[in-house]
Amino acid sequence: MTMRWLPIALGLLILFSPHPGRGQETSGEDLDLTVSQMQAGGFVFDKGTRLVSDPRLKISLTPMFETLRTQAPLNLNVRLQWNGSGLLEGRLLCDIYAAERYVGSWRSHELAVNNEVLSFPLTLPPSPLYNGRDPFNLRIAFEAEDRTILMDQRDLPVESTWSRNFVVGVVAPENVTRISGFRSDSQTPQVADIFQLANFHDFPLHASQLVTNTTPVVSRDFPLDPLRLTAFDMVVVSPESLRELRPPQWQSLATWIRAGGRACLIATMAVPENLRPAWRELFNEQPGETSLTFSDKGIPEFAAGGTSLRARIGCGRVICLTEPAKIDSRAWLQDLLWLYGIRDAVQSSILSTGKWTIGAPPSTAATVAFHPFVPVKRPLAEMRRPLNSPEVGRISPITIFLLLGTCLMLIGPVDYFVLGRLGMRKMTWVFLPCVAIATTWATMRVSQGALGAKDYARSVSVADLDRIGRVCRVSRFEQRYAGTEAIHRRSLGPSLRLDFERPLLGWNGASNPLVPWTTVRGGDDQSNQPPLRYSGKVTGGYELLEPMFQWSPRLFRETTFGDDGRINSAPLQTIRWSELENLTWVTTDGRRKIAELVHEVLPEAAVYVRFSNRTAKCGDPEPEAAPNTVTPAPVAESPEAFIHLIGNATSCQRSFLDTSLIYERAVTRPFGLFGLVRERSPTCGADLEDFQWIDSEDPTEAVLMILLPGEDSVIYRRRLALAAAAR
Repeated sequence: MTMRWLPIALGLLILFSPHPGRGQETSGEDLDLTVSQMQAGGFVFDKGTRLVSDPRLKISLTPMFETLRTQAPLNLNVRLQWNGSGLLEGRLLCDIYAAERYVGSWRSHELAVNNEVLSFPLTLPPSPLYNGRDPFNLRIAFEAEDRTILMDQRDLPVESTWSRNFVVGVVAPENVTRISGFRSDSQTPQVADIFQLANFHDFPLHASQLVTNTTPVVSRDFPLDPLRLTAFDMVVVSPESLRELRPPQWQSLATWIRAGGRACLIATMAVPENLRPAWRELFNEQPGETSLTFSDKGIPEFAAGGTSLRARIGCGRVICLTEPAKIDSRAWLQDLLWLYGIRDAVQSSILSTGKWTIGAPPSTAATVAFHPFVPVKRPLAEMRRPLNSPEVGRISPITIFLLLGTCLMLIGPVDYFVLGRLGMRKMTWVFLPCVAIATTWATMRVSQGALGAKDYARSVSVADLDRIGRVCRVSRFEQRYAGTEAIHRRSLGPSLRLDFERPLLGWNGASNPLVPWTTVRGGDDQSNQPPLRYSGKVTGGYELLEPMFQWSPRLFRETTFGDDGRINSAPLQTIRWSELENLTWVTTDGRRKIAELVHEVLPEAAVYVRFSNRTAKCGDPEPEAAPNTVTPAPVAESPEAFIHLIGNATSCQRSFLDTSLIYERAVTRPFGLFGLVRERSPTCGADLEDFQWIDSEDPTEAVLMILLPGEDSVIYRRRLALAAAAR
């Protein structure tokens, strides 16, 4: 009797098991890989046990700068040296492990190594670790024609314990140990103290989780790729470095500033002649503008007068000093708080008391679980729905019921009664496998009819504009869907593309997950997608291998500093921005006029304004809402849902009620990092934190959002500010 049910069990197992497709994309060089292999390990893992050691080969991957910034790409220096005879030709391989879990891989272009040190920069995706107790390891090998040389496993100094480490890069010549540009009546100015955010903390516990680290940047080694400046929250350019910086390096810095970076430029010495055109271009965005000019001696002069200038350039902030700043003065403190983008309410607290208030420290029992600066939740599920293709349907429950019912009818009454009456019970061993095969075939046909056998990709690009409508940064969120299991190969240039669904690994001192968040603040969905593989010069010219499971959509983020050729941004510069800046966004009539100016150039666009923690559509009369009602969010599958998501990321929640204080009243605390600051320099990471742009409590600023819906939707964002506000 047991053997009789074996075919039934096998048939049901086949029926309900997943059925991956057979095809794989193998454009260019054939890929002798499967998705399962890419989930198990990287390029070094593929070599299996065919690895040897050779002490004549020296390889090191070290941080490009002294401190690795939280949530930002890992900027590394790669150095190789071959002490054997002749040249050693091949490729450098690197598998990345976090908390003993494989999270990614990289392979270099073809290299030729000899006894002279070969060095080059490399950018890897951000670390997914949120606690340094578990190591972040690199497994390194060199693939030559006749062998693969395995190196000892290396660790990268990922920040120990969870913290928000603000990294300040200080640009100076190699032999300069102390820069000028600051003075004090009571102490010797130290850059590490001048820019230290921990000075404003109310308790040591909080100070340990938000600290500023300064790192030297040698002038001649200043990165030419602006994406490498994601290593910093702020860059301080010393006057001693001006004579060594080259125009391409300055253009790299200017591109990063426009994309959202923050810089303190100290011009107490003359700016070299070859850098002055780039300085003028940076500060004078409008044609014919003269906010900054130069004296005969090469010292910057400001149209507003004075010896310091605050400037909002693109998405970034800059302070330029032409005389040493007195760090003991209230004026410098105000400049520093403005440069960091501290919220207005917090600025008032610091200026009056010298401290910002996070709230009473939690009880001893809750201390290990209290992380006031935890990451902002990634809205993965909310982003998927508007990016789903209408061509991909769903299998109806009725269809599933009919298939299952037909299978059971064939296995039960038909098999037992029909074959019994015919005296052919022995044919059960033939009949049941045929039923299982037929049901499986029918299930596959129904699945392919509903879910499709074709690939698709839909995206939304968020393009941030400067005052005259030029694109400063493009963040493209793309959802890809594979009709068959495949490995997609992609060639990329100056942009950085990464997995937006990467798993977040980390534990706090109580062995509870730090991320995803729990309780009322929600949490991140964990992804089981195979890690990506990078090959070539990241960034610059590289290839990306993206393993895709069948019928499993996957989200990616691709960031470009500057314009992206895939979006048509040229019409944006013809909008009458100067007239638009003089309109109010608070009233319905003001928003209608804003929409009219945009529709003169983009009649198909939907126009919105984000201000005071709300998103309002321009041009449409707002319906009268009943008292105590909440305006419903856009339909999750509609393109307007993007506006809701990006609007929330533009100015996020400010505080939450902490109930962890045992035997004490609940305390209202700043909600993560953005309870204290209104923005942060770009990270290009797997989150939306660097989309934060305005203070929702500040009535003098807003963000205009222009939506062009479609298969590849585009949202243009431009900051609006009252003319009289020093923003």
